[in-house]
Amino acid sequence: TARGIALHQMAGINRDKLAELLHVPDDHDVVVCLAIGYEGDPEELPESLHERAAAPRTRRPQSEWRFAKRFGEP
Repeated sequence: TARGIALHQMAGINRDKLAELLHVPDDHDVVVCLAIGYEGDPEELPESLHERAAAPRTRRPQSEWRFAKRFGEP
């Protein structure tokens, strides 16, 4: 961010389609998809996305997703 570069992790990706398009070998798995680059002008977004782009960002508390020795145990 210090250099003006943003990262956007995507949910709901079609992992099989990505693997096909990117020629991912069968012994590898697509587990995440990220967009990395410079943010554009929010005013250039479709009208349907203006409110979402302007909304404050929130994060789930780490206690909901960070686990120690066993899955589900904070």
